[in-house]
Amino acid sequence: MDKICVAAICSLNYFADALGLVESVIRFHPELHYYIFIVDRSDDDDLHNKLAEMNNHANIIWIDELKISELSAMTEKYSVAEMNLAVRPSVFKYLLSDRQYDKMFYIDADIRLFADLSETISLLDTSSILLTPHLIGPEEDEDTEMSSLDDFLQYGIYNLGFLGLKNDRNSEKLLDWWHSKLVDKCFLAPERFLFGDQKWIDFAPALFDKVRILRSPGYNMAFWNMHKRIVTRQGDGFLVNGVDRLVFYHFSHYNPQRGEYIADLDGPGQILVNISSRPDLMPLFEYYNQTLSLMNSNYFSGIKYNL
Repeated sequence: MDKICVAAICSLNYFADALGLVESVIRFHPELHYYIFIVDRSDDDDLHNKLAEMNNHANIIWIDELKISELSAMTEKYSVAEMNLAVRPSVFKYLLSDRQYDKMFYIDADIRLFADLSETISLLDTSSILLTPHLIGPEEDEDTEMSSLDDFLQYGIYNLGFLGLKNDRNSEKLLDWWHSKLVDKCFLAPERFLFGDQKWIDFAPALFDKVRILRSPGYNMAFWNMHKRIVTRQGDGFLVNGVDRLVFYHFSHYNPQRGEYIADLDGPGQILVNISSRPDLMPLFEYYNQTLSLMNSNYFSGIKYNL
């Protein structure tokens, strides 16, 4: 039987979100191993007690424990958001090489599962790298209040809120190459053709073998593609466009403090979309908010970054 894990990476202020993710995956996969990698530092005993009190299922690993040789230099140049992206190849190499997992899934802390990952687990039998594109067909290339195809020229073709990797030479080569780029070029700077770790993965299908692109609308549904994806309830789960299982929804840019909006992208000329305009999504957001409350998000969200 394959040894499989699910990993999230966050700083302490997103720890409650990561716990909510873990709990959502455990509903479908109690047999898997779970990791939360914390890109932060704290000597506060009360905080460490709180982490232990809240966490029942995940292995917590502080990023210092990975002994990344370039970590100090990276902390000097990168913001907290950039650091959380820059360490990803090192985290994934640790799980595949040091911990010897056969398959691993990275999932962003602001994602929740609504169905099992059985399809993706099986796909890694014959694939090395699983990716989810922001858009899956020309019909989704439609300007909306919240996104347009031009955005992805800046942010990348694939959304790295989800990544599946098999422990083989293909993924090893990807992670070595990706790490070499992120040491110096993991800035969130679209004007420099950089968007953290994400734009680099546009090269993956050309540079590496056995890359599989997941093109079901049930994967990585989010504000940038929801205009062509309608959710309906089916039993304990949901369907997208009446056909495909909703496997996970990505609550990217959702701000619980401004919880009436699907994504908090406020700015000059920006139109925000109210959740009430999409009643099909309201059960998803209600569940997401419940998980944040259960995991004591108010406590963790106030913690200041320190690395």
